[in-house]
Amino acid sequence: MQPKIDKEHCRLLSAVPTCPNCGAIARPNILMFGDWDWVDSHSSRQQARLERWLSGVQKLVVVELGAGRAIPTVRNLSVRNGPRVIRTNPREFSIDPSKGVGIALAALDALTRFDTLLSVV
Repeated sequence: MQPKIDKEHCRLLSAVPTCPNCGAIARPNILMFGDWDWVDSHSSRQQARLERWLSGVQKLVVVELGAGRAIPTVRNLSVRNGPRVIRTNPREFSIDPSKGVGIALAALDALTRFDTLLSVV
């Protein structure tokens, strides 16, 4: 799919993606609340790959970008796989110091600064 987007109005200009099998409108592979039609086979394979990868990492650093407290799924994943978490969020950046460090920045600003710091090293 090559989407054409009106960035000013945040609208999709091209045709919506469709299922190659049935022709119905395609849907993102994410689980929403009360979504009884979600098929978990793809995400289960992704989860298994993530777990295999994590088991081989020696010194993991989790860079968490913009995850908030309202739906803490990403935050829980970060802390569970820490203990070295860099949490960036302009408002909700606090984290237990034994788990990581919180930075009050938006994601793009944080990544830009990280890139600048790492290019000096």
